[in-house]
Amino acid sequence: MRCFTRISTAFILATCVVSFTTAWAENKLTTKWTNKIDADPSKNYTLDKAHGPWMVMVASFHDAGSSGKERLGKSPLEAAQELVLEFRRLRPPVPAYVYQVKGKNESVKAKDEEGREQRMKNMRVVDSVCVLAGNYPSIDDPKAQKTLKFIKQFKPKCLETGVDYVVSPGRPGPLSKAFLTSNPLLSEEEIQQAKQATDPLLISLNNNETFSLYENKGKFSLVVARFAGKSVNVVNETEEKAESYFTSGGNDLDQAAMSARNLVRALRNRDPVTTDQQFAPYCRLDAYIWHDYTSSIVTVGSFESPNDPALKKYVDLFGPQVVELDSGKKSKEFRFLPVPQQEGGYNYIPFEANMRVMAVPRAGKK
Repeated sequence: MRCFTRISTAFILATCVVSFTTAWAENKLTTKWTNKIDADPSKNYTLDKAHGPWMVMVASFHDAGSSGKERLGKSPLEAAQELVLEFRRLRPPVPAYVYQVKGKNESVKAKDEEGREQRMKNMRVVDSVCVLAGNYPSIDDPKAQKTLKFIKQFKPKCLETGVDYVVSPGRPGPLSKAFLTSNPLLSEEEIQQAKQATDPLLISLNNNETFSLYENKGKFSLVVARFAGKSVNVVNETEEKAESYFTSGGNDLDQAAMSARNLVRALRNRDPVTTDQQFAPYCRLDAYIWHDYTSSIVTVGSFESPNDPALKKYVDLFGPQVVELDSGKKSKEFRFLPVPQQEGGYNYIPFEANMRVMAVPRAGKK
């Protein structure tokens, strides 16, 4: 029985669906792919976190026959490596990489002879070798779209022999099922960090901000307060009424930013905001501000990971407090801080009920 390598693009990568609008090139992970694109047969062009964040999923290769059969065609790895080199030798070259995925021996749904549904163990574990190409900042990037269109129509010479694929009206060529995807090695936090670091709008909002989260030297910080702009459910409202809701009463995002700045100053102040001892711990803290598209966020602390033991002190300080009522039942009391206002008096700001750790962005160039 002849055993060829089968080519497919139906392999589903674990991706994070995030909309990007700007360049990734200034991110600290990108140093490897800013160098010249070479095509050395002695090198292994293996996918890593430096590539992407958006790429073209060109194809995946796996054995067409059962294990133990005589191989007459190329192995999946051989086919993938040859395809990578062919892309890199094009003029202009296309940076391409190999990504190997181990199959899992998972159970599958099946039906017995009487039609009853049952779960059975899938005894055939298929390992895949994928080829991904390009390094693009956005799924809508014009260069990414142009490259994807080219790849779909491209017929590599290296795939003319030694591999097998099924021709169909929807798949006239070996690479016609290519699609755009994010780098499967990047976590959601890393992808979000890349977006935040290089989006021109976010950079302009945060670059010149005093105590900007860009100044945080850690990898993560704890979100303790959020000040949002206006929102409205337009299902039961006319478009005109919804628009008037947003255009009346001033700019709520400006108000949100002012409230966030006031809280950061209070948390960083050398002395407590009031003489009340319950608020004594809320001073001399490393507090930061971050503006996004819909809100202004206040964070505290610098941490090396989302599970950093140092987080506990801040979670205990800012998180809800469980109290026992006279009835014997327990209840949660949300913590707050009276923040002095420029016009006098205090604004009682509640802290987040469900705090989360966010990745610290790294400022790129505008």
